[in-house]
Amino acid sequence: MSKALRPVDESMLTGESIPVDKKVGDEVVGATINKFGAFKFKGNPKVGQGIRP
Repeated sequence: MSKALRPVDESMLTGESIPVDKKVGDEVVGATINKFGAFKFKGNPKVGQGIRP
């Protein structure tokens, strides 16, 4: 997360039914659902799994 403070739904990954608060600097993973407004994040691909030329 690079902007905002938002609760996000990570239930597809964790099975937890309660949204988790995310703040600036927290990691957001794929399959996370943002149900409350908008937030800005920056992708961080793993070495060898990023976009290829």
